[in-house]
This record gives sequence, structure tokens and C-alpha cells, in this order.
Amino acid sequence: MEISQRPEYRDAKTPRAVRVYTIAQESRYIVFENVPALGLVSDLLKQCATFGPVEDHRLLDRVPRPEFTETVWVKFYTWRAARLAKLTMDDKPFFHNLLRVSYAPEYESIDDARNKLQEHRHSVARRPRRHHHHQLPPATPKQVPLQPKTQSQPTASSGITVPAGEAAAATPILPHLGTQPKKRRRI
Repeated sequence: MEISQRPEYRDAKTPRAVRVYTIAQESRYIVFENVPALGLVSDLLKQCATFGPVEDHRLLDRVPRPEFTETVWVKFYTWRAARLAKLTMDDKPFFHNLLRVSYAPEYESIDDARNKLQEHRHSVARRPRRHHHHQLPPATPKQVPLQPKTQSQPTASSGITVPAGEAAAATPILPHLGTQPKKRRRI
């Protein structure tokens, strides 16, 4: 029995597995378990090819598995394709069996790991910096001069004629837009 720090009413009725992966744990090598042993490896590879090109694949024989299933090792060309394939195909039905998809970083060489980390650094450097908006120059609103009108004009909401000075106070002009606020219709 697991000891939890959360109050009993906050615990979920069904246990949920949440796993966070670091860049070092993600890999372009993926292991598909619970594939039916009906010669469906080519169908699995066709489905994998929708996420990106597959470089290599093989059946893993020395892995313990349930009877009448196979374990397939797939090497994708890019780690992004492998990541998308894992996110999409994990715990999804494949010919009436739920696939178990996991990363296999133990098959990576040192050069593969180095290239993966360099590619990740470049992709992070190319991303726009959204959290540093305080460093951007502030946008200056357009200043629209308010000119008082001498004649009477109806207000936008009621159609009642009001003297010019009161109409300007009743319907303010937004300086950053230069227009009056739009009326929203209720449905």
C-alpha cells in the first residue's frame, strides 16, 4: 500500500501513471510490445512511417513477452518522429491488442546522444522567447485629439439627442483604437 501525502478525498479513484521524460531519456529508438504474432510487423511499420521515416527495425527475441505476441524494435530517422509515434501509439489498440510503446535509449551510441542534445539546443535557440516580453519596447497608443462638437448629436445606445458636451462624456473614444467601443449582441 502506498503512503500518500494527499488527503484521501483528493486521491483519484483510479491510479494514473504520469511520467516525465528528459531529453536524455527520449530516443529515436522505440520498442513496441504486445504486437500480435500474426505477421503484422509490416502493418506496424506502415503506421510508424506516417510519423516519419523509419531507418531500421527488428524483432526482439530475448525480451520476456506474453504468449502470441511479439516485441518490435524500431529506429526512426529523427527523434521528433519517434516522440510523436510514442505519444500517438502508446496504449492504442492494434489488431485488438493495446500497444505498449517505450523509448529505448540503451540502444543509442554516444554520437547519437550528442547529436540529439545538439539538435535540442538548436531547436530551443530557434524558439521565440515568449516569457521575456518585458524587454520589448512598449507599444505607444495612437493619440486621437478629442474635438468637442458644438451641435447636438444622438448617443449610440439610445438614440436620444444629448447636448455635445454630454455626448462626449457618455460615449468615450478609446485613444488606442480611435473608435467608439462596439456594442455586443446578446444571444
